[in-house]
Amino acid sequence: MSSREIETEIAVKIALLEPKDIARLRGIAELASVASVKSVDGRPSVFTKVLRGRLSHFLYDVLGLKSSSDFPPGPGIMPNREPDKHAANVASASQCLLGITTSSLLAEPANMRPADLNLVKLLLGRLCELVDSVHEVRELSDFGWQSNDFNSGWHSGLGNSEYDLSLVLNALRSPEKDWLPPKDPAGSGRMADFITYWFSLCAIVLGHLAWSNPTLGIARWVNSGMPGDGGVLSGLKRLYGADVAALILNRNVPEAANMVVTRVLDRRCTGDEAYDPSQILLRSSAITQAVGSRRRWSAMSSGGSDSLHLNEHLRRLLLGPGPQPIRLAGGHDANSVPRAHLLLPDAYGWYESLHLRGDGLPDRSDGRSWRVDVTSAPLGYIGEFRKSRETGRWFAGKHSSHMLGN
Repeated sequence: MSSREIETEIAVKIALLEPKDIARLRGIAELASVASVKSVDGRPSVFTKVLRGRLSHFLYDVLGLKSSSDFPPGPGIMPNREPDKHAANVASASQCLLGITTSSLLAEPANMRPADLNLVKLLLGRLCELVDSVHEVRELSDFGWQSNDFNSGWHSGLGNSEYDLSLVLNALRSPEKDWLPPKDPAGSGRMADFITYWFSLCAIVLGHLAWSNPTLGIARWVNSGMPGDGGVLSGLKRLYGADVAALILNRNVPEAANMVVTRVLDRRCTGDEAYDPSQILLRSSAITQAVGSRRRWSAMSSGGSDSLHLNEHLRRLLLGPGPQPIRLAGGHDANSVPRAHLLLPDAYGWYESLHLRGDGLPDRSDGRSWRVDVTSAPLGYIGEFRKSRETGRWFAGKHSSHMLGN
């Protein structure tokens, strides 16, 4: 299997873990700590055999991994090296643990040294830390969108639990505020269940993060424990939690990303950008069963006919500006404050408008990047954007977050 196949598969499986499976992983980590302490005269105790059985069950039966040989060679943690606790992600930690369970170390406890047990303990501790971060408990509201700091423009009440894009943008630009996302954002009316919930996530991933390879970006983020960045990713974690991994199972999202890349960069997409693991992953009976038990995920992974109409809605939102005049305020003097304001009469085509107007800004004599504040009449303030010198894309937030999916 290729590295990206491993990354996406493990990210989905980690996000789909049940509370009982997470508790089981914590128990295995505690057992590893006991086994390392109980080793006598440099020889492992009976706890080592129990550890091997429980760890093998978790890796093979819960995560559905097959063999360490399925993992591609790379800079992951090796059994003969002390792991960097903060560098290991879920994939590399799983790879190493899988290799240990199939080696003679746990198979023949007499061969295991205290250092080997300590390695297992550290790897399991890191894996627990990452899984707990992905499944971090979020405070949700039974009454739709709520905010204690700014109620103006926010809705409450059971009848309005949708993830309207303007509300999501409001939440993203104020991650420190005391707002609560709705517990059940299925939506109401004639639209498909969760259509605005998933549409808003895709709009932010393609427009604000500007990921040309959204499945890879999500997989990398989940496998690293979904760390916050004080910006866009922090907001998405609070809004969606582990649900973000469902994006990997929708084939229309990479198609929409390719459409944006082709339009704004005027170039053909590469194989990496066109990578779609959804059909491969949905052939797994374990993944299909787990997805089927989650209403939100089922809506995102249904068929290839784009039942949520994501392609059409994302195309209209991000591409094809309307005929009404667009105003770019500031940005004419290359020696002035490095900030301009893009004012849009409607929301349609806002991202392409940003590229067209932003790319036309003069080079600055001080070498600094332009910051462009984008505002549309119906959506309000969309965000502050700058252009990446590496990808040529305009994005919001941290450049490291932008590069996760590029």
